[in-house]
Amino acid sequence: PTAPPPCRTASMQQGNKNARLVAAALAGMGNFSPMLVFDAATVSAVMAALLVHDVRNPDAPSAPASPLTHPWDLFSCQSFHGGSFRVAVKPQALGRLFGISGFLWPSDPRPVLVSAGARARTSNGGVMA
Repeated sequence: PTAPPPCRTASMQQGNKNARLVAAALAGMGNFSPMLVFDAATVSAVMAALLVHDVRNPDAPSAPASPLTHPWDLFSCQSFHGGSFRVAVKPQALGRLFGISGFLWPSDPRPVLVSAGARARTSNGGVMA
């Protein structure tokens, strides 16, 4: 099993009584590293690939014959959680903060993954020693 990340779906952002608040929380989540919110198409494709991997790979953590050192190995070995497992507190506890942040400073709706080399560059284009 793999825990899916926060996702912008129509059912989360429209048609329910809390849609405006949920959309704001999803928009504000990206302001807090390492949290990432993905589009539904991205989550669907990655989760399908992970499902195929789990079914076809006999060494996958979800295979009955695979030994586990801890039950949480099922979630930590190949997880696509959007950063929620790396936050020091439960994301549910930050819901109000995400919502307020989303109303005031909505984050870019599309996460950009940056390579380690790009992170080491300075603003003038030089590489840090």
